[in-house]
Amino acid sequence: MSEAAARGVGDAITQFVHLAMLDLAGRGTAVTQREALRERIKQHVAEHLANPALSVDAIARALNCSRRQLYNAFAEEPDGVAGYILHRRLDACRKAFDGAAYDRRSITDIAFGNGFSNMAHFSRVFRAYLGVAPSDYRRSAGAGGVMRLGPGPGAWPVDVAIDGCWAA
Repeated sequence: MSEAAARGVGDAITQFVHLAMLDLAGRGTAVTQREALRERIKQHVAEHLANPALSVDAIARALNCSRRQLYNAFAEEPDGVAGYILHRRLDACRKAFDGAAYDRRSITDIAFGNGFSNMAHFSRVFRAYLGVAPSDYRRSAGAGGVMRLGPGPGAWPVDVAIDGCWAA
């Protein structure tokens, strides 16, 4: 058994034990299973955030579940699975721009290092997410200035595409 397969089996066993304990405590298992899957998805996203091929289909394959199960697990999240991935990537880029450790890396390197594969798309969604261009944000962060941001995290304008789908 490969290391990845063994880790997957270990995660599944841990999840089953957790579900059994919650069931014994009287919590509903349908909701618990959805919550457990959502946490597994979030963990997978965190581990593979830099991979540009990370997508709903890739997560479904990796976690041995259907796209429908993924969407159901994220039904209570406002932007779904694809939006969650995009938010995590944008937050990782924003944190890199804020940190001195990445001062010498270009905006392109930081974006590509966090799973983006198209700079025009990155710039567009970054501006939509934070209300300012990546270069302006970085310049302000590097100068130690406080920048008043536009709509802010989660406030997507109508014309922003998330994983090929248009967000409302």
